[in-house]
Amino acid sequence: MYCDRCGSPMAQRILEGKRRQVCIACKAVRYPDMIASVSAIVHRHHEQVVLVRRAIAPGFGQWVVPGGYVEAGESLEAAAVRETLEEVDMQLGTPCLQGVYSSPDTRILTAVYAIDGDFSRARPGLETLEVKLFALRDIPWSAVYFDITRQALADWVRKVSPRKSDLANGSCPE
Repeated sequence: MYCDRCGSPMAQRILEGKRRQVCIACKAVRYPDMIASVSAIVHRHHEQVVLVRRAIAPGFGQWVVPGGYVEAGESLEAAAVRETLEEVDMQLGTPCLQGVYSSPDTRILTAVYAIDGDFSRARPGLETLEVKLFALRDIPWSAVYFDITRQALADWVRKVSPRKSDLANGSCPE
């Protein structure tokens, strides 16, 4: 492995109690790359949310919100829309950033967006076994795969539930 800055060889060192690759010449430190992903909490007027049953591993057959990895050169918002359309063919509103989540067990950062959707013609995509619209009180929490999905969905439900009547159609809750 060689340094991105000067091209010299890298050596493994312990810095602040962690193994790091350090350039032997310029002392540049290489930190592990994070992987960008997105998830979309697609909702109907903040009262119902779409969950998809995965047709792929990991979590085959489990419920998730649409999501996936960000392509090089793609904005987070565009990735959220693209991933949603790949998993659920439906009309979408404007994505609204809800939060950014990570797990100490992975190198994945997930930007979570809320998007108002028109479910009248929703159909499962190739990575989806089933698409279902759930009232907020009926979300099958024990069958929701991925810890980050559960956390982001729970945060969003807490954010919108007490204030549903105050929210304008398609607006972003603060």
